[in-house]
Amino acid sequence: MYGFGVSGVITKRKISKCLIFLFFIELTRSQTIIFPKNSNFWSASCGQTFIHRNDQVVLNGKINTMGIWDSLENIQYEIKEQNENYRTEVNIPPSTKKKKMCILDVKICDMPWHSECICQPTDVENVFEVKINFTADVSISEATIRGKLTYTNYSVYSEEIKIPKIYDPDNAEPVLYITNKVANVSSCFVKTEESIAEIVLIVNKLDNVPCRSQIKDVKSKGSSFSETNVVTYSTALQSKQSSFQISYQICNLKKFERIIYCNIETDISDIVVRHSECTNVTYIQASILIMQFLIILLLLYTQRVHIVRELNDQRCCFKKKLKKKDSYIDQETIPMDITDNEMLQSRKNYSTARRFLLLLQHYRINTTERMASR
Repeated sequence: MYGFGVSGVITKRKISKCLIFLFFIELTRSQTIIFPKNSNFWSASCGQTFIHRNDQVVLNGKINTMGIWDSLENIQYEIKEQNENYRTEVNIPPSTKKKKMCILDVKICDMPWHSECICQPTDVENVFEVKINFTADVSISEATIRGKLTYTNYSVYSEEIKIPKIYDPDNAEPVLYITNKVANVSSCFVKTEESIAEIVLIVNKLDNVPCRSQIKDVKSKGSSFSETNVVTYSTALQSKQSSFQISYQICNLKKFERIIYCNIETDISDIVVRHSECTNVTYIQASILIMQFLIILLLLYTQRVHIVRELNDQRCCFKKKLKKKDSYIDQETIPMDITDNEMLQSRKNYSTARRFLLLLQHYRINTTERMASR
């Protein structure tokens, strides 16, 4: 009987432990810490992508303690980056040192709202609202966060929530090509023998973040614009040195714009030599034409002098004949006829020379225009 009694006592103790354990499980199931759906406010500058150290990440949560205060220690949040375990310490700017991400004492939860970690009671007893507000940082891009309700002997976890992608505009890598050669974007100065500048800008490592780009000629104000991360521009180099402004905007926002200034120096010595050679040939050709024209004028003048002399000789002969025959003859008739015929021929020669002069002037004008275009 003693043994049964002992046995009975042992049985009662086991039953008591089982009842306590079941009650403990039931209480654990009732205690919750959650991130309600559609309660997170993303203040992202770039659609669903946050900008590094520019945007704020805000997480809202709700806690139900079921009034178990004796063993309740705190509420804290844990973070897990890819291929890592959960941890409570994190380095989030503006802090430069690792610190607890968020630890709240629910027993004194009625605290003022501040920037990083917030806890406030609600109208429902034992239910509290919590909020985490921190600056986006690439170190926690697409990391996983969960809440933890810590008691003396156990913990209750919330569901996991994933932080959106966080992008650093400084990670963008612009590549600049000038006349098919890669240029230095930090100090862009290019020498070329080409008379036409071909400029291409490609912005890499954007992680699907939108980007617009532009190339502008500082002097002529000519430009090329693109709504993508690739832009091209082609222009003739009119002077020995030309300046260009090359820019791109991350997320199509002015505040995330980067500007690259590039100077292109043209080696125009070969162009000058070719132009000089062409000019010399043109001058020689023009000189030959002028000499030919002068020779023609000289021939025309010589022919005219010869005609005048012949006319004078003929007049003298006619006068002598008239005196010998003592007959009346109109002295001006024959000389005038001869003079008119010869003058007509002189005029034709003059017209020919004048047409030749006009052709020469036209040729010189065309030659000047070709030289100017070169």
